[in-house]
Amino acid sequence: MNRLFALLMLFFLSAPLLAQTGEDDPKKKKGEVEKTYWDKQRKKIRSMGKYKEDGFSGIGLEEGEWKYWYENGQLEGVINFHNGKLDGYLVKYYENGKKMQEGWFKMGLQDSVSNFWFNNGQLQETGAYLMGKKEGVWKYYNASGKQLLEEEHHNGVEKVISYWDKNGEQTIVNGTGKMYIYSTAGSVKEEYSYREGLRNGPFYEKNALGRVVTSGEHLMGKKTGKWTYKNANGKIKRISNYNNDLLHGSYVEYFENDTLNVKGEYREGKKTGIWLWQFENGTVDMKGAFENDLQEGEWYFGYNNGKINYKGSFTAGQREGEWIYFYPEGQTYMKGSFHADLKDGQWTTYFENGNRLSEGNFSKGKEHGVWTSWYQDGGTKDEGSFDMGSMSGVWKGWFPNGKLTYQGYYTRGLKSGKWIYYFSNGKKRDEGEYKLLKKTAVLEKGSPAPQTYEESVRHGKWISYDERGEKTAEGNYTDGVMDGKWLFFQPGEILIAQEMNYKMGELDGVSISYDKKGQKISEIHYKQGVFNGEYKIWDSKGKLSKHLVYKNGKVIKDKLPQK
Repeated sequence: MNRLFALLMLFFLSAPLLAQTGEDDPKKKKGEVEKTYWDKQRKKIRSMGKYKEDGFSGIGLEEGEWKYWYENGQLEGVINFHNGKLDGYLVKYYENGKKMQEGWFKMGLQDSVSNFWFNNGQLQETGAYLMGKKEGVWKYYNASGKQLLEEEHHNGVEKVISYWDKNGEQTIVNGTGKMYIYSTAGSVKEEYSYREGLRNGPFYEKNALGRVVTSGEHLMGKKTGKWTYKNANGKIKRISNYNNDLLHGSYVEYFENDTLNVKGEYREGKKTGIWLWQFENGTVDMKGAFENDLQEGEWYFGYNNGKINYKGSFTAGQREGEWIYFYPEGQTYMKGSFHADLKDGQWTTYFENGNRLSEGNFSKGKEHGVWTSWYQDGGTKDEGSFDMGSMSGVWKGWFPNGKLTYQGYYTRGLKSGKWIYYFSNGKKRDEGEYKLLKKTAVLEKGSPAPQTYEESVRHGKWISYDERGEKTAEGNYTDGVMDGKWLFFQPGEILIAQEMNYKMGELDGVSISYDKKGQKISEIHYKQGVFNGEYKIWDSKGKLSKHLVYKNGKVIKDKLPQK
């Protein structure tokens, strides 16, 4: 089935890709045949067929008979469709004109007789499908016409009736015997024993060096007993046990240095009992018990230096109760409890010196209630509340010296209302208000529709200060952008350095700059972010050195032309 699928995909996909070389006919009318061409001159036809144009479904999909041609004009194939799915007879030809394959489909599933031929006209395989699955007798031949294999399929069960090896000797008769799979070099790569058409008895697989890399046994078509898998160098990689084609019994894996990697037990395909995973140096990676393929009871997880990484308990595959995590050198890093695999209750993280790093409560896996974080020396760093995973209410932060670094309010995880930021000497750095602004946008690629979300933006009056507490800037924001008059001050707060006017984030109106003595350096007029109107520059002596007039960003007049 995989071979057929690959051939069909190559066949079907070639036409749409090659259709790009020939443009659609602009004069094509509804119901007419759609054609694609190999060439831009539209002389070498590539495909021909119709698309569905009406009905309740399938509009724009292939419908009815489609034909395909090779570039040399030879017919490549004929396919029938219904609503874009294979439906009806299919035939494909080699470029030499000989038939390659034929079959029948029903609503996308292969149904009835299926045949493949070699390019010399010799039959390659023949059989039948029943709604997408092989059914009945299937026969396979080589390019010389000699039979290689005969199978019988029924209700998904495949039985080998006859098999001939590469020398033409029949090694399976009436479902009993041996099958050999050969390498490209001609040596036996795999050997299977059959009884009553099913794999039964010893099996082995060899690598290119002739070494057995897989060995085991089948019982009436299913894996049974001990199976051994080896690396190319002959060392054991895995030993597993089977019963009725399911993993059952002991299971081990090894690293290439022969160190144990995994050890455990299966029961009817599911992990059970104590399981152990190790690092290549022999230290424990993880260890614990399974019940019915789910982790159960206390589990241990380690670092490759031999020390514990974390430990805790599972109930039916979910973390439950207290879990403790450690630094690589053994100090406690974090501890808290789980319920139904979600963090629940108080959780605390620690610095390597044992002092607390953060602490707070979880509810159903989300931070909830008051949370506090600390500096390594024990001083408080941040404190505030969460509401089911979102920062909420008053939050404060402190510098290592105990002075406030910020204070403000959160709503649904976003800054809102009055906020003040500080320097480490306790002086204000910035103060102003935030506003929650609703926006609409496509948040994820491929999303069917735009989504509404909230964003925290500056809004209203904001003031900035230097470390001495003197103002450096003052102005207003509207929905996150500068708006109206903004003043920027010289050191000392008395003299203005710049006076600028904005309109919704763009310079608009007059902008004036001053030197430290209060004399004008420039006076520039803007409109929607571009020069518009008077443009004046003064030199260090207070003399007007440039005087231009702009309109929409372009100079229209020079009032001080160069002499």
